[in-house]
Amino acid sequence: MIAELKALTPKQRDFVLEYVKTKNGTASAIKAGYSENTAPEIASENLTKPKIQSAIQAITAPILKKQLISVEEVITEIKDIGFNKNEKTKDRLTALKALGDHAGAWKDATINLKHFNLGSILKNADEE
Repeated sequence: MIAELKALTPKQRDFVLEYVKTKNGTASAIKAGYSENTAPEIASENLTKPKIQSAIQAITAPILKKQLISVEEVITEIKDIGFNKNEKTKDRLTALKALGDHAGAWKDATINLKHFNLGSILKNADEE
């Protein structure tokens, strides 16, 4: 067992193990056995405790080290595809949609796609 986990109470340990999976403090507190009524406050309090922060860091640090590519690198590659006029239109649209999804661009926007042809817009932009 990771040394940092040994310093925690059983509920705190369960909270940490759940939190590193979900990144949801309230849900993690409930899953660890805290009351649903106090879970948001307990989660907030737990996440400020140095021992809990150390345990979370001890678990996540090796995982993050093993990541082969960063989010920024993925976004850069997607941008390269989305804005490269030599790519197929379908690939460009897929890349641009992924960028929009990542940025939350569609959350508050409602677009009537009935008369909207992004392919022809991109084609016209390519010709300019």
